Amino acid sequence: MLSLKLTAQGEAAFGVPPSTRSGSGPPPQPGPIQDLAVGEVSATTAQLSFTPAAHAAIHEYRLDGGAWQALAGNRMVTGLTPETPYAVEVRGRNASGGGSASNMVELATTAQEVEPAAPVVTAIVMGQSELEHIFGTDSFFRQIAQPAPGDGNLIVVTQRGQGNARCGPS
Repeated sequence: MLSLKLTAQGEAAFGVPPSTRSGSGPPPQPGPIQDLAVGEVSATTAQLSFTPAAHAAIHEYRLDGGAWQALAGNRMVTGLTPETPYAVEVRGRNASGGGSASNMVELATTAQEVEPAAPVVTAIVMGQSELEHIFGTDSFFRQIAQPAPGDGNLIVVTQRGQGNARCGPS
């Protein structure tokens, strides 16, 4: 014996005639993006601002005429290369497809920030009354420790470039 079970879903399950159903057919194609502008730019990110496309479920961007990619809700483009110029466009997308591309705007990422290297002791010089440490980095840096007059405590003088800072008891 063969049995068959049919199950209706959505409004059809409640007997709503097809001619009166809401939401039938695809949504209208997204409208155009307005006022595309570039905000803050770093070495690897760029913040975009614009007036959203009407009827868009999501927004997409493309760089230099390449492939369209989904744009995060915060409108931040990520994964960029430092010190690189880009041309960016944005459009809306929904179930009907992609809308027309916005005007193209240009941006240039900044240089990658580099953490300064930790100082490395390159020399220790012992004098009659002082001990000098010379640190090698991209700039000159040295410390001189010498006894304070009268009390025997050490005074540490730090020198870097043209600056001079004094640490310790005076």
